[in-house]
Amino acid sequence: MVKAYYKFSPYSLWGVVASRRVPSVTIDKEMASRFFQVNSVVVATAAVNLINLWNIRKIEKVAQLGNLLDEEISSLHYAIGSSWILAGYNNGRIRVFSLETRKLEVLIHSHTSPTTTIVVDESGFQLASGSGAGDIVLWDLSAEKGICRLRGHTNEVTKLKFCYFHSKQYLVSISKDSLLKIWDLVGYSCVQTVVSTRGELWDFCIIPKLNILVIAASQPELEVFGILKPETRSLFTRQENDLEEESHFIVTLGNISLKSSKCTALCVDEAGCHLIVYGNDKSLQAFQLRNWEHAIRHLKRRRKRHPETSSGTLDLVEHTALSTLQAVDFLIYRQTLQVPHRIRSIHLLHSISEQQKHSEGFHQSIVMQFADNGLSLYDLLYEKESDEVFTLRQVANLDIHGHRGDVRSLTFSRQQNYLLSVASSCTGKIWQVSNNLCLRTLSLSGYGTCCLFVCNDIFTVIGTKNGTLEIHCTLTGDSVLQLADHEGPIWSVCESSDEKYLFTGGSDKKIHIYEMVICSTTSGTIPTIQLEPIRTLEMSDEVLCLKTTPDGKLLIVALLDCTVRSFYLDSLRFYLSFYGHKMPVLSMDVTSDSYLLITGSADKSIKIWGLDFGDLHKSLLGHENAVMNITCQPNTHYFFSASRDGLIKYWDADVFQLLMNLKGHSGEVWTLAISSNGEILASAGHDKSIRQWRRTNEQLFLEEEEEARMDEALANSVIQERRRSVSNLEASVHHITLGMESIPEVVSATTLNHMDVVENCEKILETLQLVQKECEREQEEPEEAPDIQLLGLSRHMYLLRTLSKIRITDLESVLMLLPYYAAEQLLSFCSELLRLPCSRLYADLLCRIEDKWNILHKASINCLVGVKRKLASISLHSK
Repeated sequence: MVKAYYKFSPYSLWGVVASRRVPSVTIDKEMASRFFQVNSVVVATAAVNLINLWNIRKIEKVAQLGNLLDEEISSLHYAIGSSWILAGYNNGRIRVFSLETRKLEVLIHSHTSPTTTIVVDESGFQLASGSGAGDIVLWDLSAEKGICRLRGHTNEVTKLKFCYFHSKQYLVSISKDSLLKIWDLVGYSCVQTVVSTRGELWDFCIIPKLNILVIAASQPELEVFGILKPETRSLFTRQENDLEEESHFIVTLGNISLKSSKCTALCVDEAGCHLIVYGNDKSLQAFQLRNWEHAIRHLKRRRKRHPETSSGTLDLVEHTALSTLQAVDFLIYRQTLQVPHRIRSIHLLHSISEQQKHSEGFHQSIVMQFADNGLSLYDLLYEKESDEVFTLRQVANLDIHGHRGDVRSLTFSRQQNYLLSVASSCTGKIWQVSNNLCLRTLSLSGYGTCCLFVCNDIFTVIGTKNGTLEIHCTLTGDSVLQLADHEGPIWSVCESSDEKYLFTGGSDKKIHIYEMVICSTTSGTIPTIQLEPIRTLEMSDEVLCLKTTPDGKLLIVALLDCTVRSFYLDSLRFYLSFYGHKMPVLSMDVTSDSYLLITGSADKSIKIWGLDFGDLHKSLLGHENAVMNITCQPNTHYFFSASRDGLIKYWDADVFQLLMNLKGHSGEVWTLAISSNGEILASAGHDKSIRQWRRTNEQLFLEEEEEARMDEALANSVIQERRRSVSNLEASVHHITLGMESIPEVVSATTLNHMDVVENCEKILETLQLVQKECEREQEEPEEAPDIQLLGLSRHMYLLRTLSKIRITDLESVLMLLPYYAAEQLLSFCSELLRLPCSRLYADLLCRIEDKWNILHKASINCLVGVKRKLASISLHSK
């Protein structure tokens, strides 16, 4: 009989306030009040593969969008004034979520590399997306179909924006290839290319009030361009250059030097009065923007101050600088402000009027996203009767919802209602397992490395990198006891099976053994704990991991010299040594019956040992990188392994087989913890997320899982092949012009054949075959029962059921992959379906199929009379 197992599936994700790679977006107060019933701005952040929506003033999460099985989010965009929030993913997909229903509305797949930027025009119906490969795709959201693909950049597209020049809409794009391009959205061609000499372009902003465009590049300078309009052309260009620049939309106005080493992003207030510049450091620079009147006055003052203006000995560059407006005429540097963490994004929440600027104590709210999983609300304060920013005042932060550093250790309480996490940011947090809320935040003296609940979950024991062992009260979060017996980092703590003794091991090659004594207080409310040293065990090398067997007989120690040694727990005499790993064992665990020892090493292998004789049962090549954690499932011989390759694997130690892969983390997985009943698994990693996995009632079989992994490998190979073909296409259109390599602007199709399209095509072929078979049965043997595969539906409704599951964005690709005989057969059934009253709800879908069929097989329509009749019938019944 084939053995069946229970699956573990993702249940929840928390601990991520804002992913480091994705800037946050804000939802205005009016829309937030409408959809979330809050009276403040809502901030949307990426949380690995989910979208978190925060009410930052109340420090609470109002909603969470997305699916735990999706890829990692690479970009976010909110369509201003609408109910749509868009997310781009690492696999090139774009998902459009509705804030009203909080569900997925549209799925788009058109990139073969991560989607790096998304923008929607003012109408809310046209979408543009850029990718890491440099291509730009335009989509019609109302029709859910692609318009065109624009190729002109050779590196990652960092930002897109729809703009109006001469009362006509254009698309502006910048990239890491140092190019700024303006695209015509009628002819779908590039109408102007600006080459930057400042390296990679990261961000730009347009200030309509001043008709200028400001670019942030990898150099410590801002590039400023003037937008050429009839009323501004004479101020930005000289008369003799009008014919040369007649076809241009923007013209350079010079550069502004910055005090920081690199500028990656810009932020402008709504009134166009202030510009905030920031980079990859802990500072931001504030600039004041002069209006037109003050800019022209500054230009006149520059002319007066120049010593050679009256002598007439100016060269062409100097004459141009003194006769036209330049960047220095618009931007005034005011102040550099320091913040406690590296900045990822900034949002100014409301604009400042002239009267408010001169009011005493006036402040402007500013939301800062930090690169270390932080999100804070600040007040940007202004002096009375001065435009200079002089201080930042923090109003709120979301530190309670996550760690600033990587979570290095997790442990469940014995009653399974609490989860303790410790991180490199010198903090520990106690979480409620049922709702993932933080109950207590523990302040540590150093980098947390290991943790444990002791004494019936009354206390927590935490080991730190500075050698301090800290004990906190679970109920209050207060520090109860601190011991500094170790001379280096404490790498592991464990307790005996009777919960009386505590063992600690660290880099000082010592194992300290303590007896835990609970002392009652005078009031009798909260007891205290004392650790009485019993013995110190000297080892030959650093202690990396400690475990005691559930039967209370052995203490097992993993050392830096790649060995694992076991000792009798009562006498601490040596028992067995386990040799075999080529690199140090980083984690290990013992099964509940004390029969098997599972070790995971930095050599990527997992070894299964017998504890009775110390024999090696099996050596498994577990992961593609170092194995960081091993956790056994209670009362079974199943275990989980976590690795730096980002995977968690579920194994059966009796048959030495991989049961399933648990995917979700976007980086290294540092630690695992499992509840005492074996039904809840928690994991944490480099992406700052804590994930909860739960055992389901769904069964899995080894053969089916192996087939699923092979299908996934095939899908990945198809994607890689597609990426290579796209790269070859781009390489084939390279041409050499005046010794400079460039790529001509290419317009191509927007659709990509991914595995979803292939699977949908196969489903249609299977359905057509089943429907045709059922049609023949009705003619030959009408009294016979219908095929059970129809699920009790008629053949027409079963076909409609299959067709309705295909996304509109994939419909053309699916029809393109169908063989001609199947496409013609599908057309015949669509003609029959439109005659039935029950299919009126699907008339739009059937007409779309007819329209796509007409376009794809236009040549065969004129040759085949039967096809013409079917198309005429569809057109007649669709009216």
